[in-house]
Parts: sequence; structure tokens; C-alpha cells
Amino acid sequence: MNVSVGIAPSPRQEVMRALITARVRSTLERFSDRISQVDVALTDENGPRGGEDMRCRIKIVMPKFRTVVTTAVESKPLAAVALAAERARRIAVSRLQRTRETRRTRILENSIFNDTPE
Repeated sequence: MNVSVGIAPSPRQEVMRALITARVRSTLERFSDRISQVDVALTDENGPRGGEDMRCRIKIVMPKFRTVVTTAVESKPLAAVALAAERARRIAVSRLQRTRETRRTRILENSIFNDTPE
């Protein structure tokens, strides 16, 4: 799972990049074999005015599924990242469960309709 982080230049840019990468990896590590790319973009919507203005957008590329994109807006950057990562995790779980249920239904249908009485 490759994680790329895009944030505005700041004196703490590398520290923030490392914290964001660690948070996203820890939240999505369960699916690391199914996720090929994670893009994180963190932007300040209001500039220096303050308020709930840190927007985090996370895009997850899962090769056998559609791309997942989530956003979260919070007053603190790491809170926005945590919320967006948790939303992405829930969506990934949902997509994988649907696939598993569809596969299980097909297997059951095949076994029911292909049984030959003896």
C-alpha cells in the first residue's frame, strides 16, 4: 500500500507528513493487500481565520473495486485525517463484505442447481 500525502508548505511539513502517513497506514493496514494506492490531501479552507476549516480528502485505489473517496472537515488537521481515514475504512469493509456475500450466494446457487439426485 503506497501512501502519498499532499499538504501545504510549513515549518512542520515533514513531521505532519509522517504523522498523517502513520495514521492512515494504521487505520487501513487490515486491507493493505487489497489497496494499491492511498492519496491524502490536507487543505486549510479558511486560511488564517480559524474555525472548522481543515479539509482532509482521502482517495483509496482498490484494484478489483471502484475508487473510494472520503472527506472530513475539522478544526485540527490530525482530527480531520483520523475522521476521513475511519470513513474510508468503513467503506472498504462494506465493499469487501458485499463482494464476499455475492461470492457466497453464487457458490450456494451453483451447488443447489447443479446437484443431481441419485
